[in-house]
Amino acid sequence: MRLKKLQKNKGMTYVELIVVLSIAGVLSSVSLFNYKTFQDKIDMKNLTNDIALKFTEAQKSSLSGKIPTSGGVTTTWRPSYGISFLALPVIPPAATSSHKVFYTFADKNQNKQVSSSDLSSCPLGECEKFVNLNKGYYISSIYSYVGTTGTIRSNTPIHITYTRPNSGAVFYLNTSPLVADYIEINVSSPNGATTGKVKIFASGRIEIN
Repeated sequence: MRLKKLQKNKGMTYVELIVVLSIAGVLSSVSLFNYKTFQDKIDMKNLTNDIALKFTEAQKSSLSGKIPTSGGVTTTWRPSYGISFLALPVIPPAATSSHKVFYTFADKNQNKQVSSSDLSSCPLGECEKFVNLNKGYYISSIYSYVGTTGTIRSNTPIHITYTRPNSGAVFYLNTSPLVADYIEINVSSPNGATTGKVKIFASGRIEIN
């Protein structure tokens, strides 16, 4: 009699099975969400590092006196080098292609900037190449800072240039000099959940947050 009772009690009821599967589903969802958040942070860190590296490369190219060979124009002297952004921080309702690219250039005419026509036809003239942000990441805003006061910059190219023998950066807003202690470039993930900052200081320092 006791053996029969034990046989009747073995196994799981439908209710117990549903409860176990529900708990497993919740745990899987939480784990997946945490993994996506973790991966998003890793991708953002890699991206901001890559952007900072482009500034470092421009700085080193200028200081080392690199002679450019791209863009269809050659020189025998050693120009400045820099990075240009189409400063379009307003995201209308989604990031456009202009928010997902920036440009490297060689300042062959010594005016600390690159013309808009060169940017639109890159690689051409002073513009050496355009760099795409992958995986849907985009530049969400660009600020110039004087002290602790930041001013958002939009609807015009912003140029950050390095000229030998100095390691410091010079800022231009379109064709006009821009006085600033540093430029802050803000990058966002596709869902807007993760942001990263790259700060380019006039002193030459490059900082990632």
